[in-house]
Amino acid sequence: MAPLISDNRNGVITGDYLRLLFFAFGLLITVEILISTVVLLQLDSIFGQLGQLSAEGYADIARKLRNGVQSTVYALFLLIISGSVIGGSLFFSLSKYVTLSGLLTSHISDGVCLTSYGWKVKSVNPRFARITGLARDDLVGKDITEAMPSLRGLYCLDFQDTWECEYAKSLPDGETRIATISVFVLSRRNNKPWRTLITVRDITQLKRTQASMKRMAFQDDLTGLANRPRLLEHLGAMISRFAKQNERFAVLYLDLDGFKDINDSMGHKAGDELLRVMSERFATQIRQCDFVARLGGDEFCILLEDIASREEVSLFCSRLLEKIEEPVSIHGRKLRPQSSIGIALFPDDGDNSDSLLQVADTAMYEAKRAGKHRSAFYNPELTRRVDLRLSLEQDLRHAIVENQFELHYQPQISVNSGEVTGVEALIRWRHPQRGLVFPDQFIDIAERTGFIKELGEWVINEACRQLQAWTKAGIDIDMAVNISGSHFQSGSLITSTQRALEQYRINPSRLELEITEGVMQVADKSLANFHALKKLGVNIAIDDFGTGYSSLSSLRTLPVDHLKVDRMFLHNVMQDEKQAVLISTIIGMAHALELAVVVEGVETLDHLLFLQAIGCETVQGFYFSRPVEASAIPELVYQGYGKARQRHTGTDHPESMKRTG
Repeated sequence: MAPLISDNRNGVITGDYLRLLFFAFGLLITVEILISTVVLLQLDSIFGQLGQLSAEGYADIARKLRNGVQSTVYALFLLIISGSVIGGSLFFSLSKYVTLSGLLTSHISDGVCLTSYGWKVKSVNPRFARITGLARDDLVGKDITEAMPSLRGLYCLDFQDTWECEYAKSLPDGETRIATISVFVLSRRNNKPWRTLITVRDITQLKRTQASMKRMAFQDDLTGLANRPRLLEHLGAMISRFAKQNERFAVLYLDLDGFKDINDSMGHKAGDELLRVMSERFATQIRQCDFVARLGGDEFCILLEDIASREEVSLFCSRLLEKIEEPVSIHGRKLRPQSSIGIALFPDDGDNSDSLLQVADTAMYEAKRAGKHRSAFYNPELTRRVDLRLSLEQDLRHAIVENQFELHYQPQISVNSGEVTGVEALIRWRHPQRGLVFPDQFIDIAERTGFIKELGEWVINEACRQLQAWTKAGIDIDMAVNISGSHFQSGSLITSTQRALEQYRINPSRLELEITEGVMQVADKSLANFHALKKLGVNIAIDDFGTGYSSLSSLRTLPVDHLKVDRMFLHNVMQDEKQAVLISTIIGMAHALELAVVVEGVETLDHLLFLQAIGCETVQGFYFSRPVEASAIPELVYQGYGKARQRHTGTDHPESMKRTG
């Protein structure tokens, strides 16, 4: 049986059959009018005869009756005509409406399908065929569930009015179309669906957009690796799975060593390129079951499954560090990247995502503290150290206000005369509970929290105040103060230095600011501050020379007055001929550039004699004196290094003598 309202050419719902129905109805009305007219005319004739045969009294009655009948006929005739007009108008309107409905179903974005009993397809619009990838002939007259097997759940609609599902179809061109299918029961018989309306909506583009948004939400733009949210999702799933299996996995927290120096010296584009290279190297080292993500900045995380032992994790980290350290050329410069790795094990070191990442991060900092470019497993002692560091961070904010900092001074000795020519100011923290805290325990915290600038300004001001006091006491020596790289590049350094010089009426040539080699790598950014300090008359020294990424060309162009050679060059200098040649070369180069030299770490008489032989003019170290309080300096200045060495040799370890930055 053909559909009630259908167009066999294109499947568009039209009003052909309805028009036929209206035509039959109109024809019936026309026949009725003809019959009624004939009957009424016959009645009129009968009444006419009656009027002739009857008496005159009856003639008048017959005439009125005839007139009434005629009026009735006329009224009926008018009613029929009006009904025909109204019916015709109704027919025209309905026909027009049905035609419009057909056009709408042909052009709407959703596919439409009508089915009858047994889920037989009665009609579909072209959009339904295009979305499902099925020809109309493959649908009409057939069970919809046969043409579309994914709809077999329709049979459970006996007691439901709606049903929805997703439909996927691979088209001949290789594209996959995805649609949502909605089924609505229009009528029932015997409590079973009799007629239904099925609509399909193409959501292929929506699915693509959702997938793209998910990638953006869970993927790092720079490296293409998973990002932190994706890591947390994956780590949470691993914890649930491995907890049920009672198995272990490892969390590796990685941080690139010296990445900030590369960013500062070569620019952020070079840093981004290095991050991409490292990401590729990480991806080549992990197995298919493992997982790698970028947490942000230069921090990464690797999750290792199927871990049999700690030794297996250590072996993997060793191979990974070797891969990381392979030379790479970035913007024409050859680098050997390094990284520190912290390791946490589940469930030994934590049973949730936050705790595992936290302890792995703690272990990573332990690897850095132990010398960098190595791995370290987490242990509870590390947490104690972290707690201490956090406690110090809290206390550090109140230390200046409560006047808890003080300066100690280490003499600088002229090799030729034995006189104390200057001192280096070294900061100490007199903590109310912990006693004397050395800078190696809090300078990194100050750097990380941004407190280092305020701390550096305090050191400059206090050093100038003390220098004024010594000058008034007749002690004529120089004062060297260490400045961190971030403080040196800030705009506040020049202002605070000038203010301190003016406040304490210090001869600027008596003040020397020591900066690390890292500042030389960003000489273009710092050049204005170099010249501003020289304009003030302040001396500038490069501290710990030879331990960083030295730029020898910077020594030629920057207004530098002194080089301070790090103590590491004196280690084993008497046994290592190459070490002796190296330090001799540094001193010779400095003198050729008309730069004065100070060598740190002089701890034995052999050190002193060697430096004297190669022409070094100034030294400092434990052989002469440990850092002392300001009250001890006058005696050292008056007596010279010979007696001072005997009276002021202390027990401070060199590692505790780190200067403020």
